[in-house]
Amino acid sequence: GAAAVGAAPALRASVTIAALIYYNALYSGFYFVILVTLASAKLRDFRFRSSMQELLLMPAVVIWALCEIPRFYLGYVGNLSERVPAMSAFLLITVFPTLPCVAFFTLGQEFTYPFDVAGGCVMLCLILSELVLGYCALKRLITRQTAQFLRRCQAESSADDGAMSPLLAGVS
Repeated sequence: GAAAVGAAPALRASVTIAALIYYNALYSGFYFVILVTLASAKLRDFRFRSSMQELLLMPAVVIWALCEIPRFYLGYVGNLSERVPAMSAFLLITVFPTLPCVAFFTLGQEFTYPFDVAGGCVMLCLILSELVLGYCALKRLITRQTAQFLRRCQAESSADDGAMSPLLAGVS
């Protein structure tokens, strides 16, 4: 049957995004432990030709790690509660600083262990998948919420004895 105008619409969260965030969160814990271990071993055992590489390694790990928890929270809440600001913040934090940090861990280091490349490629695949699917989910969410808003405005204007809402004055 038709839903009442004032009734709350059914939530349509993306199961794929929720699963990606869940598996990325699990993998990030594993990745963090190994990344910190390898980074500390590199700083202890290797002599870097570039002091920039040496100076960037641990701060990049710390920045990435500090951004992961709020990123997962925002993605989870934004997806399940269909909140545009939270979903937008999730995508923004994913683009910067998460993506550049993981790209640096995977491809930009002077010294790499096999896990740096293999583990980083898995992480990059998860992040890029979250970006693409998260963007599509955000577009659908914005379109759906805009349509709901316009339907409510039309319902209110028809309830006001045919008086035209100023919000719909230019909409046809």
